[in-house]
Amino acid sequence: MKPTLAAAALVALMLAGCGTTTIDGDALEGEIQEDAEREGFVVDAVTCPSPDVEKNDVFECTVNVKGEERRLEVVQRNDDGNVGYELDSLRFGGTNGEEAAIALVIQAMNRNPAVLCEQVVAAYRAELRAQSGGCARGAAEVFPEPMDAYEVSFSGDTAAATAGDRTVAFERARDGAWLVARVE
Repeated sequence: MKPTLAAAALVALMLAGCGTTTIDGDALEGEIQEDAEREGFVVDAVTCPSPDVEKNDVFECTVNVKGEERRLEVVQRNDDGNVGYELDSLRFGGTNGEEAAIALVIQAMNRNPAVLCEQVVAAYRAELRAQSGGCARGAAEVFPEPMDAYEVSFSGDTAAATAGDRTVAFERARDGAWLVARVE
């Protein structure tokens, strides 16, 4: 699934007391939730303010993704209620959480390489089984020693933990979890 780099919404406007017009925060919350879920995010809640309409004004909505609160910057593109936001900021704005999720998988594999069999995409699990007569054996062969110092990089719904010439490649599952796609 390719991440949405920018989403645009035309949200309903509300007339406020003194003749000013405001963004309908409730309508925007629904738009953001629909867009984010369509892109594979697990969204628990969205909260947006209802600011006055003003071209180029910027405000933030709070999006709870898999229990983690993240900020989504919203830009008013014109005076007609057209707004834009970048959903990737939900993914990468929370990189600390994403890196922590990957670190947990690596740490578990460091303690016991067979954990790889539980945190792996189906195709790679089948390959490990066929290659060594069992997934646990295959995991021990491809991950023979702990991976202590590594760097994590992200690209959309893929990630890589790299240490020297060793790489553990990850893919994001539909539920948002990171699964091992390959160990090289």
